[in-house]
Amino acid sequence: MVNDIWLELESGKNNILDLSGLMGNEDVYMDNLESYLFFEQQGDDLRVYIDEGGSFSGESVDLSKATEVVLLHDTVMFSDDFNDIIKQLLHNGQILMGYE
Repeated sequence: MVNDIWLELESGKNNILDLSGLMGNEDVYMDNLESYLFFEQQGDDLRVYIDEGGSFSGESVDLSKATEVVLLHDTVMFSDDFNDIIKQLLHNGQILMGYE
């Protein structure tokens, strides 16, 4: 279990998912990030499943292996493609990767 703060809530600011702790792991790269993150749209909210062990893979995502689950309120994605979601979250300033 990682003791990092995953969600920063500040009055008047967007919710920011801070993944800098995860990205600090030398085994995690943008190319394999899909093994660590899974996104699920639920109405107007985006649920982010995080697996610090990197066991998410393609079509066989076992959500019970998630070590953290974060709900980003009022976050609607315009695509269900993983890379599009990452790009949109980065563009909106809702995700920190630790090397922006």
